[in-house]
Amino acid sequence: MFVNPWQFCVAIVLMIFGTYFIAFRFWCRRKGIPVEILSVTPRIIKELPNFTVIYGYDVKYLLNGAEYTAHSLEFYITVLVPGPMIPYSTTGKLLHNGKVSLDKVKTNMTYGVVLWLFAIILLTELY
Repeated sequence: MFVNPWQFCVAIVLMIFGTYFIAFRFWCRRKGIPVEILSVTPRIIKELPNFTVIYGYDVKYLLNGAEYTAHSLEFYITVLVPGPMIPYSTTGKLLHNGKVSLDKVKTNMTYGVVLWLFAIILLTELY
């Protein structure tokens, strides 16, 4: 049926992960509490070989007049690029899991769309 069944399996897995990245952001944000962002500081989640680093964010936010710090839902992957991207957002949502999702930052959605594009490219090469 397929010339390369492994390529089909990889494409399906990429589609699943891409859908997860896109849906997870919307799923978490739907019942979030709006908060005012005071500062966003990058932190290293994991250093991978080949000069790739996964950054997360520590977010200081204001809720009911008190200042809190939480981790962000968003993350950023650098590939051969020095340093993290520092997002700028003055608003966000406090999620039920204790993380903050920044309003103007959509890195997770971008990764989901890129994974879907790779999956489509893999599937078109099968035919």
